[in-house]
Amino acid sequence: MKKEQGITLIALVITIIVLLILAGVTIATLTGDNGLLTKAAKAKESVKDGEIGEQIKLACQEYKLGQYTGESGDLYNFIQGKMEDLCGANNYTLTRMGRNIKIETAGRNKYYILKYDGTVNEYDKIEKIAATDEMYGYLDEENEILYLRATPKTDYLQLTKHSSMKSFIVNNNFDTSKIKTINIEEPVAPISGYFMFQSCTKLESIENIENLHTENMTNMMAMFHSCNSLSSIDLSGFDTSKVTIMHYMFYGCSKLQNINLELFDTRNVFNMAYMFMSCASLKELDLSSFNTSKVTAMNHMFYGCLKVTKIDLSSFNTSLCTSLNLMFSSCSNLEELDISNFNINPTANMTEMFRSSNKLKRLNLGRNFIITEGNNIDKILKGVPSDIKITAIQDTANKLIDASSLTLNNFEIIN
Repeated sequence: MKKEQGITLIALVITIIVLLILAGVTIATLTGDNGLLTKAAKAKESVKDGEIGEQIKLACQEYKLGQYTGESGDLYNFIQGKMEDLCGANNYTLTRMGRNIKIETAGRNKYYILKYDGTVNEYDKIEKIAATDEMYGYLDEENEILYLRATPKTDYLQLTKHSSMKSFIVNNNFDTSKIKTINIEEPVAPISGYFMFQSCTKLESIENIENLHTENMTNMMAMFHSCNSLSSIDLSGFDTSKVTIMHYMFYGCSKLQNINLELFDTRNVFNMAYMFMSCASLKELDLSSFNTSKVTAMNHMFYGCLKVTKIDLSSFNTSLCTSLNLMFSSCSNLEELDISNFNINPTANMTEMFRSSNKLKRLNLGRNFIITEGNNIDKILKGVPSDIKITAIQDTANKLIDASSLTLNNFEIIN
């Protein structure tokens, strides 16, 4: 009897142990990183993200329908009301990006860009990291690759207490002419983009550019200055919300053909002078998302964009801009230019604004392009073709005709 009881007790203990193991496996299966409950929660979150995206798209369609009856009003205010209904107050953020609107919702892995044409694009949020003044790099001269990382590694040199890659390269005697590829191995968050890749004349690609966190940067002056072997670059992950300086940013990128700046947040930028100067291979530039309400300098901004045929500046506000001289000079393939939304500052320097843009056939100055007494009309329009068609307000046209010695007689007057 005792023997049987001992066997029964052992069997009971074994059974309990097996049950505990099975319970542990079951719990892990349900709650682990890849567990069923975790997957279900992620799927539910994904559904919520998708639902919000669909609701934003529906709201956009509703707005477009309301435009026909005059009931929609301002898009920003309309979407703000819809987001409050959808997410509740303080659970979302709207940011104007030129004519576009960025929509972020609390606790979601997505954000949305509502474009002025009514389309809605969805993007994954990028996890932000803290700013640092330390970085490590190694130049593989044989393969012409510069490796960058946030943590130490054998043979890697340290950049510390310097704000830019330029300091890193110069202080470590790296030969920029031997850098064909930059590989950003780990997420890095330098405190400045000032001259970051300047004079990397052989640079053709930046691998893992999503690891370059820019949310702490305020200065992107000359960031890609003279990267004249770079033909395309994806900056869609750049957070430029704190940036105040962008002049010379792409200066001398003579082979750059494709650049998407649709998500650039420029609301705090005050200097865009020389920004695209000598980008001789660019054919189109869509800057309709740019907020330029604080910009004071745009001189030489597109100087020497020899192949550009279209520039969308429909969101530009130039009310604070005092430097517009040579802005479109040497855009020698540009045939049409619409700057009808430019609201000219009375003190602005507009000298030779269109010089050597000798294919320019149509120039829309619009209602806000007021030519003041302080500006010399001949200097503003120096170099434009004599048969150019200019659309302007009556006062501006009169000043052009009365004050100019140039042959300009093809006007379309806006009353």
